[in-house]
Amino acid sequence: MKKNIQDAVADFFLKDRTLREVNSFWHFFLHPKNRDAKEQALFTIWNQIEDHRPGMEKDADRALTKLKHNLTNNKHTRYALSFRIIWKYAAFLLLPILLFATAWEYAIRTKQVETVVLSTSNAMTKSVTLPDGTTVMLNAGSSLTYPKTFLGDDREVTLSGEANFSIFPDKEKPFVVKVSNLRIKALGTKFNVNAYAASKIVTTLEEGSIQIANDRESIIVKPNEQVTYLPGNHGFEATPIDVSVATAWMKGDLIFEETSLSEIFAGIERYHDLTIEVEGVLDDKIKYSVKYNKSETLVQKLEVLCHMTGYISYFFEDEKHVVIVNKKR
Repeated sequence: MKKNIQDAVADFFLKDRTLREVNSFWHFFLHPKNRDAKEQALFTIWNQIEDHRPGMEKDADRALTKLKHNLTNNKHTRYALSFRIIWKYAAFLLLPILLFATAWEYAIRTKQVETVVLSTSNAMTKSVTLPDGTTVMLNAGSSLTYPKTFLGDDREVTLSGEANFSIFPDKEKPFVVKVSNLRIKALGTKFNVNAYAASKIVTTLEEGSIQIANDRESIIVKPNEQVTYLPGNHGFEATPIDVSVATAWMKGDLIFEETSLSEIFAGIERYHDLTIEVEGVLDDKIKYSVKYNKSETLVQKLEVLCHMTGYISYFFEDEKHVVIVNKKR
């Protein structure tokens, strides 16, 4: 393999080449496969050229004189010149530049790109446009890590918490969201990811198509479909859904469907930026569905839960500390 590569590189500089052949060579040369062997072949040619530098200068002078004569006196042969000698001289002049350019291109591809961490505290949301044009809206208590420049074969970001993604389409460079041990892959689409709970990751597709995968299996998600992943079970559960429920937080509403009290209280904590302390044990086997409008106050939300469950009450330690009391204990 190494000898074949060296022969190909040497053959390029020592024979006449069409424009198509030149373009084909640089496509082959700049491809990362067998990079070391290609660079070694250039160094070998460079050393060979150095040994014959005086003769090359004479050849180059004769080639340039011939070129001038043909362009001036023979319009029919103006475009029929042989480039063998000129290629040799060009190789002598340009090889150091090519070596530098190759090394620079390799460094650009492999360097550590600076990353950005965008975070939201409780009671706030934030929108950002990524370097590729993708827009992301982060929910409260979330963080998104992404590079300042997307290099490589895909556009990869890491999410903690919840976010809504509107992906800028690029079929050659898929967009990937990493959440725990999941990879959510999209080309051009719109979807929501809720990963607040370590035991459950919920992905809802609004438009387009996405693939969700872990180390063992994958699933293709359709529009208006929600996939729940339970890391402990290593399984995906897909169900049809009203997308507006999953994205209600973007308008300031708070909607819970078939959700435990512990998760509901965690959502209220993030929404109002406060601490909810529970005295006693909540029965999280029971699931509740409740919808809060943006205009409803914290007290109104708590009153709804007290009436709905029938076994809890609450009081305020201070304006940022609510205590939930289990009256069954």
